[in-house]
Amino acid sequence: MGLRLPGVHGGRPRLVVTTTPRPTRALIGLRDEAGCALTHAGTADNAAHLTPGFLERLRDLYGGTRREAQEIEGHVVDLDGALFTAEMMARARERLPSPARGEGKLERLIVAIDPTTTVGGDACGIVVAGSRRRPDGVREAVVLADRSAHGLSPDQWARRAVAAAEEFNAGALVVEVNQGGDMVRAVLKTAGCALRIREVRATRGKRVRAEPVAALYEQGRVRHAPADGLPLAALEEELMAFGGEMEGAGSLDRADALVWAVTDLLIDAPEGDWGPRVRWV
Repeated sequence: MGLRLPGVHGGRPRLVVTTTPRPTRALIGLRDEAGCALTHAGTADNAAHLTPGFLERLRDLYGGTRREAQEIEGHVVDLDGALFTAEMMARARERLPSPARGEGKLERLIVAIDPTTTVGGDACGIVVAGSRRRPDGVREAVVLADRSAHGLSPDQWARRAVAAAEEFNAGALVVEVNQGGDMVRAVLKTAGCALRIREVRATRGKRVRAEPVAALYEQGRVRHAPADGLPLAALEEELMAFGGEMEGAGSLDRADALVWAVTDLLIDAPEGDWGPRVRWV
């Protein structure tokens, strides 16, 4: 009720919510509001004020589980029915050679885009990822950056995507064109895109498109190696909402962009990029 008082903070009252992020509809809806400023702190950030060994004992008990992700790392975690689990996310974050540090050279690198056509709509999903072959010969995808953002006009998200492609020396943009059609290609060209633009269309629901990507996570064939070394927390939270009861509580634009990226890199690679592959129908 206090938020309605005109005299509070010059007529712009603020609400501060501090909580362990249980995946409730109210919390997810609040997080996705345009005016929400989100900060995050895990238990490790308070380690200097904890009893020696306390954090290690917690990790011994809950390491790699949903409880660790929620209670120790402070993430909104997966629910019953979700395609992507906290265990999958923990495995994807395992320390491996990082292309961002010049290790584990990538064969292909793309920027995947789940665009928005209005400033006040959902976020524009922008994910940078590449593929490489492991020593055992298995090909895997590596996620390097999540440049998704809310509140961008078509020109702004297009320039943001082009800048990400230039930063990582990507070879192509993969963009969903269900919304906007020819406009999407036009705004990318206007923003200075000189790369190949591969248009993809969503002919199936989000869950159906995401199922083969979840299987690749389960097989350990998708890795998270962000170039700045910071966790891909927002992206991982959206992935863990896929298929769960909270899927409709907020937008999944980051996760959608990731699904398009992994699909392009490992499942439906363009003709000539490499040899035989599985095509999901």
